[in-house]
Amino acid sequence: MMIEELLQEEFQAGKAEGKAEGIAEGKAEGEAAGIAASVLNVLHLRNMITEPIRQLIENAKDLVLLQKMLETAVVCKNAEEFLLQFQQNNH
Repeated sequence: MMIEELLQEEFQAGKAEGKAEGIAEGKAEGEAAGIAASVLNVLHLRNMITEPIRQLIENAKDLVLLQKMLETAVVCKNAEEFLLQFQQNNH
């Protein structure tokens, strides 16, 4: 019976750890999606969305990268400048 109890405790601990990791991943994905939506909104309001820009933003998952994209979207003068600054910020 002791082994069964230990196995059950390990199972419960693993289950709790997996749940915590899933929640953290979900939060990060949600935050990334929110920032990406903000970038798209800014560019839309400024009439600067192109299909390559949309794909670039939708494929970005890194929060730091998306934040840089948002900052660039606010200050750039046109779509070409956005792409140029984005590429410069990431090389």
